Amino acid sequence: MTSEELQIILPEVEEKNKLLAEKIFGVTKESSSQNSIIQEVEIRICCKLEEIGFSSWNNGKRDTRSGRLGPDTVIFDKHSRSYDGFFVEVDKDPLHLNSRGNFSSIRANVCVFSGKWQYELTLGSQGVMQLGWDLNEENVFTNEFGVGDTIKSFAYDGNRKRKWNFSTSQYGEYWLSGDVIGCTIDLDNGSIFFFRNGKPLGEAFTNIEMGAGCGYFPTISLARNETVVANFGGTPFRYPIDGFEPIQQPPTESMNQASLILNWFQKLLELCEEEDYILGEFKNEADDCKETSILMFARLLIKYLYQFLDNSYVMEACLVPFLEKLANVSSLIEDDQPLITDYKIKVFFEMLFLFMQDEVFGILKTTIKYSVSRFNQVSTDLEFIQQRQCLKFLISLLQIDQIRDCLLRKSYFVLYRLPECMNLKPFDAIVSNEIVPKTWWESDTGSLDDPDEERKNMYLTSCKEIAVGVKRIELLQLNLLEVLLQNNEENAFIQSSRTIFINMFRYFLKKICLVKSKVLPEHSSAILHCYFQRLLLILRRLWEMEMQLEEPHVMVSKFYENTFEFFNMQRFGGTWSFLIKKYRNMLISRLGEAEFLKVKDSDLNRESHPMGPFDTFSIEVSNVNQAGQMVPIGFFHLRDLSTRDDSNTWLKNIKQKQMEDGLMEMLDGLVMFYHHTVHKQFQGINKFRLKLKKYVEAMNQAHEKLKEAKKNRPEVVVELTNSLLVFETKVDYLSRKMAWIHSVIFSSSNESNLLWLLTAVLKTLKLASQDGDFFAFIPEFYIETLIEMSFALRNYFGHNLEQSEDYTVIMTEVADFLASHFSDTRIVNPNVNDCTIHGLAWFVTNQRGLTCLEHISQSSQGKMITDLLKPYDDRPWAHTNWVLLRFWHGCGFAYRYQKSPHIMGPKLLFNDSILMHHTFKPCPSLLYQKLIEKIMLCDEEISSAFINSALNQLNWVFSEVIGMLQKIKEFSLSELESIRTNQFLVCSTCFDFTLGLLRVFEMIITVCKPLFTDFKRLNSENLLERLCQILCLILLRVSSADGCFEYVISLNIHELETIHQFPILAALIGVMIALLDGDESHDAKTESEISPVVKTLLSDPGFEIKNLLYVLGEDDRAKNKNEKPFSFLAYPDAVNEHEINEVRRIIQIFTKCEQILSTGVKETPDDELCMICCALPMSVTLRPCLHKSCK
Repeated sequence: MTSEELQIILPEVEEKNKLLAEKIFGVTKESSSQNSIIQEVEIRICCKLEEIGFSSWNNGKRDTRSGRLGPDTVIFDKHSRSYDGFFVEVDKDPLHLNSRGNFSSIRANVCVFSGKWQYELTLGSQGVMQLGWDLNEENVFTNEFGVGDTIKSFAYDGNRKRKWNFSTSQYGEYWLSGDVIGCTIDLDNGSIFFFRNGKPLGEAFTNIEMGAGCGYFPTISLARNETVVANFGGTPFRYPIDGFEPIQQPPTESMNQASLILNWFQKLLELCEEEDYILGEFKNEADDCKETSILMFARLLIKYLYQFLDNSYVMEACLVPFLEKLANVSSLIEDDQPLITDYKIKVFFEMLFLFMQDEVFGILKTTIKYSVSRFNQVSTDLEFIQQRQCLKFLISLLQIDQIRDCLLRKSYFVLYRLPECMNLKPFDAIVSNEIVPKTWWESDTGSLDDPDEERKNMYLTSCKEIAVGVKRIELLQLNLLEVLLQNNEENAFIQSSRTIFINMFRYFLKKICLVKSKVLPEHSSAILHCYFQRLLLILRRLWEMEMQLEEPHVMVSKFYENTFEFFNMQRFGGTWSFLIKKYRNMLISRLGEAEFLKVKDSDLNRESHPMGPFDTFSIEVSNVNQAGQMVPIGFFHLRDLSTRDDSNTWLKNIKQKQMEDGLMEMLDGLVMFYHHTVHKQFQGINKFRLKLKKYVEAMNQAHEKLKEAKKNRPEVVVELTNSLLVFETKVDYLSRKMAWIHSVIFSSSNESNLLWLLTAVLKTLKLASQDGDFFAFIPEFYIETLIEMSFALRNYFGHNLEQSEDYTVIMTEVADFLASHFSDTRIVNPNVNDCTIHGLAWFVTNQRGLTCLEHISQSSQGKMITDLLKPYDDRPWAHTNWVLLRFWHGCGFAYRYQKSPHIMGPKLLFNDSILMHHTFKPCPSLLYQKLIEKIMLCDEEISSAFINSALNQLNWVFSEVIGMLQKIKEFSLSELESIRTNQFLVCSTCFDFTLGLLRVFEMIITVCKPLFTDFKRLNSENLLERLCQILCLILLRVSSADGCFEYVISLNIHELETIHQFPILAALIGVMIALLDGDESHDAKTESEISPVVKTLLSDPGFEIKNLLYVLGEDDRAKNKNEKPFSFLAYPDAVNEHEINEVRRIIQIFTKCEQILSTGVKETPDDELCMICCALPMSVTLRPCLHKSCK
């Protein structure tokens, strides 16, 4: 505006000012006054403030209240003797502490010695914490002793529901994360009280020491990773207790002054609304005068408001309620209706940004912190009124463009506060009892006191009510995310809110994914899980709305162009630098030389700008043209503006590409997010479910014992009744917790969303695999996430998916992908190879997974079996062999067990793992047995190489077992205690590998017997001799009376409980029976009529008939009445009569054939025996050395 124009409107502005001054401040200008109306208003403001006590806050009024000693500002004292240095300030807040020690203690810098005092602690976690008071500074706390553990300190621990003063006793209630614990001390009457969310927990301590020299310090002791936020009075108490004063004096006068200023501001904003004022819109000269007047008064009020902005108490007590009032957010507004930001709060922040832009973030930070802390409190009913109001208030703020832009660019909001807004804390035990009055649970065995159908229906109804209540919160959380993910900016070259959010989200992932990161968000796994679920749901909505024709996936080019930052994570084909070198020519051919150079150095560019995503973004994405407008770097070489036919279409295409890239980057980020945090949360929750199952089983056993005791042992009835009551109480508590888990975490909507993400991951991997060697650029976490989500959907969610056709189809596709890629040569990364075979192994652990594997394409079936039958040399073979084993488990000799019958009871094994035979129920696959038969009989090269390598591994692994057992035998009983547990585990694992290999040979011989018995085939005679040699060796070692095997078993070492005669002899006998299936040697009368298998076994020096008799307990040791021999007959449930008869049959064959062969055998002279084995005659000559040996 020119000076001439200003002179014209000044009189009109003055007149407008007079009207506003009278309406807002009640000021009228006297005709004799030389001051302008603005000056008159300022004088009135100063007078009013001085009446309240204007100078008190600025001059730093001292706290002179009696009964306290210390500084005016109360904080934790890091210089006291009790501080051990293991606390970390969260977000640089000295009152927000996170413990990094085992049990860290710290006290405040102020003590109280008379009167009644209070302070509050907001719990950031719910673990072991002792909160209370410490007398004087005599106590020196350690990593084992904290406040309450000494005679002169007093504490409350809601995790254990105890109070502590050297000794401990039950007190109070269990606390939850988000609770506000009030700690009060009455030094007039000598008592200490505690409060939980304003509810009195009763008098904790009485007759505490008082008088001269007695000063009590607020003190806390926290276990590792526990978090609290203290409030000594620096901000308004959430639950002030009548009669008790805050330790830090509230700034009452400053509050009154700020309230007066905000009251004037309220009147100004109401006048703006009446006059339809919109900042920055000039329609005519009258509008110019109106805006000038309003801004002049706004500037004046902000000038005086500014001095209170560094006072957090005034901010929370005055400014935040003022903003909530302006927002006019009411819980009566339906949650599914669009929330429109109130006009007044929008104008208020426009004025703040205009006159004090740098300080606005401080106001927003305090406001957000206060609202989120209220949101984090545990609700007392299903209405969640406080939580809904907080979310609506935040939505109304974020709908203001300037606020949204300001907060999105700050790590404080996106990294810390926003994830907390996506969480919802479960009810405490008291509220849970009201919401879920009747409990119910599922049990594999069925409860002896089965809840009736009505009780079950009541429980499920309660779960549905919880789900409905949580759904209302979820809708508001999604509305909040929708506001943050707006993509409606008209200018394609200005960052939209969505672009900023996605970049910040990537920065968030960097903080939680990198182990080396020094600054990690202080979030629990529950918060991160809820954040993931909300982001996944909003992404699915946006994808279905904006990319309707595209199935969810990430384009392969995003990986080899390195569009997204993967924080130096490994790819399928190795590291990024390795892939760039290996596929240099391929990348240049696809991208061009210039673009390849950019891609090559992309990681270096990111590393040189470590401050966050926006430094990187501004360098990589944007540039400034001569007009000062932001344009993309590639703007001019994308397309010449002068030759563009339709600029609007071109810009629309640019926006469409930005939208697609943004959604794909968010999808990629969620895949990474799931792998690094969410799956771990599922695993933790599953442990909770298993805990409930364990208690239900214990309760059922207690019921059974109580019934028996009432009949036979009445003296233990009382004890069993008390035990049963404990179990029932615990089961009720856990089942109510499971009601929340089923309704909120394992809900049907979360199932559907996770299945959608699984589909997206699988689609991405399939497209990448079809793009040749570019498949090697996929980050390794994609295959890990694919397997983890498949496992989670099958094991953690409800049984609804079992009947879902979509679920069956997608799981079959996952199985198909794993079957065809677990031996893909493009995958160089060993972690990816291991993960793929682990995923394939998971499909054969249960019948449902095996069914999916049997329905994959025939080409994938053939490729999988061919890859499984590759030689075991020079590659990890344990899981490969285990997959083959699972195809057979349930078909072999005495191989119908899940847990070996020598292990009694339902206990878990010490070394239970996926490799153990005692983990999964048998579910054999006849389909894959036939396919193995087809491939091995048709391709002698494959079969010969595989069998030779498997024999090598069997020989090695059993030798390792015997070697380790021999070492154990050499130790004395006292020396055994010094052997490390992992050494026993290695021995047990090698034994398990031996069993697996023997069972695989049992399967191969059963379905492909000619490979060993048809001497017309290549190497069949040699393979048979090698197999028989190893079988005889194993039988000899296991059945030896004075050998190490039987001796170590007799020691009953807990870690070696899986090592026993039964599983290995059952597998060995199974191999022999398979070899002799259909053998007619029992009718032989001459040596020529004896089969090659029998001859080979009988000719082995290690074979003896008595070793076979050992398996039935009929060897020489059976005559010793003091010794109980091993025998299959002792396991009638595991070995049936037909199998016993088969054992007797082969013993008869060997007995008869040995007699036939012994009649014609001449004793070989010593000089003609082989010098290597010293058992068989020399029959071959080695060339060119001409040495002789047996065949």
